Amino acid sequence: GGLVDMMVSFLRLLARSSLLMLAGALVHRLLASRRQTVTCAARSRLPLVAAQVDHPPNVLLVLLDDAGAGDAGFLGHPLLRTPHMDDFFRSAISFSHAYAGAPNCSPSRASLLTGRMPFRTGVYDFLSKRSGNMHMAGVETIASVLRSAGYQTVHLGKWHLSRPGLGIGFPPSHFGFEHSNDTYAPASQLVSSFTGWLASGRRERTPFFAYLALWEPHEPVQLWSPVEYQRLYAPTEKRREHDDAFALDS
Repeated sequence: GGLVDMMVSFLRLLARSSLLMLAGALVHRLLASRRQTVTCAARSRLPLVAAQVDHPPNVLLVLLDDAGAGDAGFLGHPLLRTPHMDDFFRSAISFSHAYAGAPNCSPSRASLLTGRMPFRTGVYDFLSKRSGNMHMAGVETIASVLRSAGYQTVHLGKWHLSRPGLGIGFPPSHFGFEHSNDTYAPASQLVSSFTGWLASGRRERTPFFAYLALWEPHEPVQLWSPVEYQRLYAPTEKRREHDDAFALDS
């Protein structure tokens, strides 16, 4: 009797869940259709809106790789020294609450560039040898939208949303970036590349959207960090204790 009752309850729950899933799917399709209409209408107005603005703002998006929520001096980290970020923090607007689209690399990048949940971009885990042919596809990005509004678009640094070299997915140029170097070069080289692009690749009187996707502070950052900076973080017992504490908090 108990087993039969359990099975009946399970079947009822399954039926209820199936109805909820069906209802959810219908709502999702309706919202997607409405959202597509609204998105198309808004996108069609972007060039007109940009033309009405005398000086459209430049947009610079700098993304750190594998940085923790408290990994900066102005955030109260007891060991990290980030004087330039600290100065920028004191003179800029800061947001005290933020949420990533995913807890790991590739999906959060896809969400950041598209404004969508990662699984809707085709990327639901970080790309690796075990991720098969997973790649971002069939979506618009902030770069493609701004480019349609007359912006120059440039990507420098890590991509990690496709692997065109292996025939998997598309390069950044497929997603609205006019220029991309898609490299894991150190931040110092990427910043030099960006300043070089500003000097010789940028068109005058044209706003730009630049996406600098740095590798740092992801491991093995110590391999290319300047010696004078490595000395600041030489191993000590105190630093090991802090490393352990932050590892437990993460």
